[in-house]
Amino acid sequence: MKSDPFTDELGLKMAAPEVSESEIQSLATWLEGKEWCTARQIEEALGLDERKVRAIAEHSDGLILSGPGCPGYRLFDGATRIGDADRAAHPSFRKVTYGCTWLFSRFASR
Repeated sequence: MKSDPFTDELGLKMAAPEVSESEIQSLATWLEGKEWCTARQIEEALGLDERKVRAIAEHSDGLILSGPGCPGYRLFDGATRIGDADRAAHPSFRKVTYGCTWLFSRFASR
């Protein structure tokens, strides 16, 4: 875990929430047929807090889109424009470990 001067000074440890495959599938099922959904909407419907929703999206292997500039969360397969994929592949997005090519090739293969 990365060091954070604010939490280190207070002695806090902020580990990311654990994510299960069933949680990823549960959120993906709920997002089916929906446009962008905010973390608040997801929390109200599924009882997941914002940190948990973010962790689920990050561990979804591109199934659930979100990132800087995105208005919330949505299924990749529901993306309607290349702009949706482009937003999620923004360089500051945390999970760009594959270099973005997997995202554009997945979008093009639909």
